Amino acid sequence: MTLKSLGKDKDIDPSKGTVTNPFTLEEYDSLCNTGEWPGGYVEAMGYVAPPMMDGMDDGSGSSGSSPYDIIPLEILQALPSALSSLITSGEVGVVLDPALDVQGRYYTTTKTIRLRPNGINLETIRHELFHAWQDKQGYVDGQSHTNNEYETYVINDVIYYRTHMIGEYGSLAGGTVTDEDYSNYYNFIATCVGTGAFDADYFFAHVSEFYESFKAAHSNSPAGNGTSNSGYQWHWQEILLLFGLIQS
Repeated sequence: MTLKSLGKDKDIDPSKGTVTNPFTLEEYDSLCNTGEWPGGYVEAMGYVAPPMMDGMDDGSGSSGSSPYDIIPLEILQALPSALSSLITSGEVGVVLDPALDVQGRYYTTTKTIRLRPNGINLETIRHELFHAWQDKQGYVDGQSHTNNEYETYVINDVIYYRTHMIGEYGSLAGGTVTDEDYSNYYNFIATCVGTGAFDADYFFAHVSEFYESFKAAHSNSPAGNGTSNSGYQWHWQEILLLFGLIQS
């Protein structure tokens, strides 16, 4: 299917898809919904590659697009340098995949993040890059999937609360624990963040208390239905250092 035929069949200008004449978001959605997205530039999104062919969607990152076309500079600048450098150094590839079943997913075998168009946001990209960082450190061992996810969800909630300074019983980012445990977990995050210096002692003393609730809350999701390692060595010190919450 060519752009010219798309223009005729979908009443879309056949010259669309260039840097100077990008598709609108409505045109992009229309073409994706009919399985006819040919690739091209989209308003507010940059270059969006065509979906991988059947049997080829292995996270290889071979879409021909650049991470700089996909992730806005302001998102990269909002990340810790140890995370953003995974992208800027080329260690981790980024591919847009409208057919992905979640907002984002990191592939350890190919060191690639695949994102749905609605996954181009700071929270999703930080989440997936954090998995890439865990992988680089050797924490992703094939035995500790749920442990890795718990570390990711907790630090995202800490950063979310720190950024938004939400009030009592507000909503955190991740839906991390069960409804029954939410108020206690929320108060844990709020106490750690506070209004001044991060309370690392309180964090270290209580963070393990919510792991079982996390597993229960995510038992039917990709975050919680993987392997859980009872002997996992948690990396909270390294994680807090990574995000500048404590100093070495």
